[in-house]
Amino acid sequence: GSSRCRCWPAHNQRKQRTPQQPLPFQTQLIRKQMPSQQLLQQDRSLAGATTLENVGQTTDSANSITITAPDDWHLHLRDGQVLGDVVPHAASHYSRAIVMPNLTPPVTTASLAAEYEARIAEQIPSGSAFKPLMTLYLTDDTPPEEVHRAK
Repeated sequence: GSSRCRCWPAHNQRKQRTPQQPLPFQTQLIRKQMPSQQLLQQDRSLAGATTLENVGQTTDSANSITITAPDDWHLHLRDGQVLGDVVPHAASHYSRAIVMPNLTPPVTTASLAAEYEARIAEQIPSGSAFKPLMTLYLTDDTPPEEVHRAK
């Protein structure tokens, strides 16, 4: 089987970037002349903020946004042994994720979604606040009642 996503063709297209171009959704930090520890002491609202890019850097809180717990709106967690590898990694980076339902077989009913959510929950590290947001794989034969059951 292919590891390429089939749910959105553009998802598979890779754009070439120069080293100067930021990655998509990368937090951009604006430097300020104040050391970051001093800034944190002055602005306690930033005390819980963590980003991979801000270690040793300073920021101008009036001109920047720090995402402390981002969401992933398109996450393939897979299943089986791979699920056990992917879930802890995702939980360490995201607070919530919209989980893609295209497994083999796909998650087509509310009961299959509940079973998959239980398998995911078993892999979430203790103390993590990660929340998987479950979805259904819709087909031409999916009855509206099944969608209502999944709410």
